[in-house]
Amino acid sequence: YSEGQLKIVDALEVTGGLTAEKMDSLVEAWQKQQTALALEQLNEVLADGKEARRLLENLLTYCRDLLIYQQAPRMLVEKSVTLTNDFKQLAQVVTPSQVYEWIQILNDTQNDVRLTTNPKIYLEVAMVKLTNSTPQGASVQNAPLTSAQLPELEQLKVTIQQLQKEIQALKTQQSTQVPVAKETPTTRKAKTTGVSYRLPKEKVYRVLKGATKNHLVQVRQVWEELLTYFTPTHRAMLKSSEVKAASPDGIVIAFEYEIICQRAANDEELKLMVHNQFSRLITDYAPEVVFIPKENWGQLRQEYLESYHTISDESAPVELDGLEEQQAPIDTKKTDLVVEKAQELFGELATIIENEE
Repeated sequence: YSEGQLKIVDALEVTGGLTAEKMDSLVEAWQKQQTALALEQLNEVLADGKEARRLLENLLTYCRDLLIYQQAPRMLVEKSVTLTNDFKQLAQVVTPSQVYEWIQILNDTQNDVRLTTNPKIYLEVAMVKLTNSTPQGASVQNAPLTSAQLPELEQLKVTIQQLQKEIQALKTQQSTQVPVAKETPTTRKAKTTGVSYRLPKEKVYRVLKGATKNHLVQVRQVWEELLTYFTPTHRAMLKSSEVKAASPDGIVIAFEYEIICQRAANDEELKLMVHNQFSRLITDYAPEVVFIPKENWGQLRQEYLESYHTISDESAPVELDGLEEQQAPIDTKKTDLVVEKAQELFGELATIIENEE
């Protein structure tokens, strides 16, 4: 069969796999939205006897390699993956959102092919979808509004107007209250904690306990892309928010206005979408979402650091003998633990150390 020498092309032909060049050509047709060319190449592949399921697996692997090459190209080199010049050029021009869309279409086609005796039909439909797909973020920003989107836009306008009226009513109510000559720390604390929205302190503390700067950076890097997957109403709500902390299991999102925070906390669909989209954009990451008003973030952070300070005391007891001599270095070590934890959670630039005697 192979004249005494086994080549990669021979192995791919026997196993039903595709060569790197054929996959480059097919995926390039998707990227350039050349439907006729993609269908023609599909027919050539099937005519060579390639199996539909094996073809889909090869294409999914190709898309995965595109994503890895965009983020960590050295990993593919270490795995000895064949990287053609066409592959490298595709990785430079195609966006991650576009690749995610391709993967979703290929996954759906895989499910359809399992239940049919004529997979060619579903493969042809997939080629049409793949060559006509656009990143969801691009369609939101550039495509004109359709007649189906107009009612949703009107609803968004009504929601914004209602929120503005409620915010104005709150400002009017606050301005009519009897002014206080000097606000004490006690009254300030009562104002921030005595709001109608019940702060989920335990959930916030759980996130802070495992929070890392690395998780926070990862979440903030995909935040703008994540917003493109939401409806205009939900996107408008999240535009006034900011991710304050992130751990392996959860994130804390702070809202500019308490009333919007209240609406978001009661919106189960919104929380589920945030959870799902983060798991889609960040590998092996499906965090629990915690919403708080932005004005309470400093208070919650301080309370957590104080509780961490107390825990540090209890976890490192000192001997009674020589307490006075050991007290100064113990305090320094205790302070260093708190500072180190604060910098880990919020970054060095955002941490101000004050020595209060």
